[in-house]
Amino acid sequence: MAESILTVEHLYKSFGTKVVFEDLSFGINVGQKVALIGRNGEGKSTLLNMLFDEKERDNGLITFNSNAFASYLPQKTWKEEKHSIQEELMLSYDKQESEETFLARVKEIMSIFKVEDILRPLNILSGGEQKKVALAKVLLKHSNFYVLDEPTNHLDMQMIEWLENFLKAKNTTLLVVTHDRDFIDKVCTDIYELSKTTIEKYHGNFEYFLTKKAEKVQQQQTSIEKARNLYYKELDWINRMPQARGTKSKKRIENFETIKEQAFQKTEKEQEEFSVIEKRIGKKILEINSISKTFGDKQLIKDFSYNFKRGDKIAIMGSNGCGKTTLLNIIMGKEKQDSGNIIVGQSIDFAYYMQQGLLESEDKKVIDVIKDVAENILIDDNGKTGSISASEFLVKFGFPKQMQFAPYSLLSGGEKRRLYLLKTLIQNPNFLILDEPTNDLDIYSLLTLENFLKSYKGCLLLVSHDKRFVENIVEHYFIFEKDGQIKDCYIPYSEYLQQKKKQEKSLKTQNNSEGAVAYKEQKQQSKNQNKLSFKEKRQKEELEKEIPSLEQEKAFLTEKLSQGFLSAEELQKTSKRIEEIISSIEEKEMQWLLLSEKED
Repeated sequence: MAESILTVEHLYKSFGTKVVFEDLSFGINVGQKVALIGRNGEGKSTLLNMLFDEKERDNGLITFNSNAFASYLPQKTWKEEKHSIQEELMLSYDKQESEETFLARVKEIMSIFKVEDILRPLNILSGGEQKKVALAKVLLKHSNFYVLDEPTNHLDMQMIEWLENFLKAKNTTLLVVTHDRDFIDKVCTDIYELSKTTIEKYHGNFEYFLTKKAEKVQQQQTSIEKARNLYYKELDWINRMPQARGTKSKKRIENFETIKEQAFQKTEKEQEEFSVIEKRIGKKILEINSISKTFGDKQLIKDFSYNFKRGDKIAIMGSNGCGKTTLLNIIMGKEKQDSGNIIVGQSIDFAYYMQQGLLESEDKKVIDVIKDVAENILIDDNGKTGSISASEFLVKFGFPKQMQFAPYSLLSGGEKRRLYLLKTLIQNPNFLILDEPTNDLDIYSLLTLENFLKSYKGCLLLVSHDKRFVENIVEHYFIFEKDGQIKDCYIPYSEYLQQKKKQEKSLKTQNNSEGAVAYKEQKQQSKNQNKLSFKEKRQKEELEKEIPSLEQEKAFLTEKLSQGFLSAEELQKTSKRIEEIISSIEEKEMQWLLLSEKED
């Protein structure tokens, strides 16, 4: 029988009259890696907070296994403290290892996350940097249960890949809120869907979840149709019969009310179709002519040109801080390029979704946020132009009427992002610019957005680190390479990364080849020199002892690594040591060869 690491029983939580959880129960076993998904506002982040803060619970019991050591990454991580990044990360140090080793791990993970100068104070960091520090703080702990709320936000694809490998360690348990389908498929064993105060469990990948979900919706629809047929039959009987006096008739009337409830229950909807009427687009769209941009001594963009065509759907890719948002801001006139120029066609109507989110008054009503753009929204209904009211539009996309008159401040982080996205899209733009639109969106809103962008006929310029989302939508990529060079690439980004790795490997081989030529030259020189000195003989003898010893250590660690029983920390440490050994063996073998040739 599987060992439980977390048990949640009869959990109840409400905010005023809104019941978030009612008699919620579920469990997670040791070794499970669970993706918790659900619509924005269903309470995913609230649930994770309640696991670690008893004050958040109204009622219910939460029990961790006595052997569980859980580390928690909340969604909101901002801190005003003035102490340094290093001091913050030292809070994860538990003296199970030497401080020197711990600081080496700190250096490694912050290098991977591209957070430089760990002596900087926390309060001057950007939100993205603070999120990375908070994630690093969690991962540095010697935990066997990680609870993470949207850990991939603010990470680029290479960082996400590293995190995936880190979390795949066999002896860790995971509960993660994420909308990243690739992450779910690579890391998670199970999907728990939080819906209507209950949890539905699915053992498998995201495609399996979608298949089973569709089957469930179909079964519900079939059941409702049967109940409706029976309802109309019973309704006809009630209308024809006089007021029932017999026991059987009374029982039939009571059953009629149950049938009525079943017949008109609401079912879960498939993904909403969402199309807007784009404004006409002329021949001239957007010309970028030899623009360059430098910040300090860092060249972000160097002599970049591109002439947009109708229907262009392009993703901008690159590591964090390379200049992706800067390029968008230059296009939108929010920043000035150092050289070059940009020409915008007269018919172009931009809509720009920015990373920092929607800046609205906290007491503003939700419906007024949309009405600021339009009282009625033009939509494309199966090829026909139509319109719906702002209120109807909000209902269609998960904002019921009672929520529409609530202040903006009461929305969850994900609901605020979804509202901002809707406000951007209903402007009917013919050139859409989206900077990280998937951050904090629920997985259903993500699928709706993906479907919208697939059918969108205007131009699209997109920044996102969600690989599957990007590759399902765009046709080509602007890829930031070294020193501000931007490459226009027409193959999938994942394939580009594979090619880049092959090129780097080939370059390494070439360098080794050049090293071999140098070795031959050195060998020829050594032949013309004297035989080995006493010191050189001793050096050769030491190498003959050291190389087999290193080979033996390498074989032992490689076998240990392949068994899959190492902790995440041990996995990283062992892998790093193997790399060091390989490098050392190569160096010592070269030294031995040189000495051997000289001896001949």
